[in-house]
Amino acid sequence: MASDGFSAEVIEVPLVWLIELMFTPLTETELAYASYAIPVIKKYNGRNCYKIVVKLPYTEEFLHKITKEPIADISKKKSLYLSERPFFYEFLIDCQQYIIVDRKHYNANGKTIFSVNFDHWESLSNSEKLFLTPSRIEGKFLVHDFFSSRILEKMLKDRKTRQWDDLYAKIEIFID
Repeated sequence: MASDGFSAEVIEVPLVWLIELMFTPLTETELAYASYAIPVIKKYNGRNCYKIVVKLPYTEEFLHKITKEPIADISKKKSLYLSERPFFYEFLIDCQQYIIVDRKHYNANGKTIFSVNFDHWESLSNSEKLFLTPSRIEGKFLVHDFFSSRILEKMLKDRKTRQWDDLYAKIEIFID
């Protein structure tokens, strides 16, 4: 929230080490090209879990599909992609609750590049209070185009200097 009363969702590229990625699904392209191992049941902290293994191809065609970069550029950067990008995923999903309890990502060489697990967790899904709306909550709907214009206008006013005068004059017409 800002002092002038408008707010927005922050949309950014997620960092691979953030815990929020625990539940980030694979993309449609990854799912389409992936091969899967048959799920097996594995014990994890006393729970029965499905172990699901997903493997992605290392081909330049696949890298082109997921990065949208030209094949020539991919050829130059292929070793970087193979070392920094996940090509092998391992998921442990609780058999009762269907919650991911362990997730690992490996690069093309089999090196772990992301690993997160929950040693202990408690399901609150049966709690009636969990999804109650707080009292006296207020909400506003934002029109995306209007919101973008407002942000741009605010940025320009906050940073207005001589070097911004020409740009500000042009943008002001657009905003109006």
